[in-house]
Amino acid sequence: MISEKLLEQMRALGFATTRHAPEKLSLKDLENDRLKFLADDPLTKFHFVRFPDEKVAITSETLSGEIFGTCDYGPLVEAKDGSIRVIAAEDEEVFGALTAFVNSDLDNFLRCYSWFIASLFELRAQFDDLGPAAIRISGAFLDRVQGQDPEAAADGAFWPQMAFLIEELQVQIVTPSVEYARAGRLWKD
Repeated sequence: MISEKLLEQMRALGFATTRHAPEKLSLKDLENDRLKFLADDPLTKFHFVRFPDEKVAITSETLSGEIFGTCDYGPLVEAKDGSIRVIAAEDEEVFGALTAFVNSDLDNFLRCYSWFIASLFELRAQFDDLGPAAIRISGAFLDRVQGQDPEAAADGAFWPQMAFLIEELQVQIVTPSVEYARAGRLWKD
């Protein structure tokens, strides 16, 4: 579910927002629903709507579409032209603009996101040799993105930034130490 706090932020940026009323899906609609393949990943802060009617329509002079998820950089939007964009209001300097290109369509987003998550699992499997593994895994990930959706691998797009985070080991792949402290499970030496 898209939070009201996020929608307030979108309105402050000049976007009009509209929630959809809950609706029943036919089995055919369910069969064709690509959103069902998107799973949240709390460590990397990717979260997605569970049902199509949970998407939120947004419109502004520069972008119209529907928010279908969020990540650490901001909301993920399926634009009217079918492309996927991220609104990076708080991280504009990372991409050089308020919005950044993610993928040419939702199917390619699903593929690239799945490869990203798979890359993180591969990185976790290399826990005893993270540095060299991170470089190799991030390169292989970006090569797959390039082969599938070339514009998504271009400078200034979203996925090269995610590959950079993998390479620099700046992506969260383990439970943070602060969680142990909050749970009272951190031993003090």
